[in-house]
Amino acid sequence: QAGNFTKNYVDVVTTIDNQRISVSGVDMNEEIMSLVKYNQLYQTAAKLVNIIDGIYDTCINRLGV
Repeated sequence: QAGNFTKNYVDVVTTIDNQRISVSGVDMNEEIMSLVKYNQLYQTAAKLVNIIDGIYDTCINRLGV
């Protein structure tokens, strides 16, 4: 009976560990895709800021004379 109890206990612990890992696990492909997406969004936002800076530069510095 002790052997059966030990086997059942080990099986339960293994099952719980596998469930915990499956819930908390990180999918590397999904993380890389998110990283690429946010990098592209950041680059697009930086280009927009540069365009707005150019517009302000033109309006303030070049048209004011």
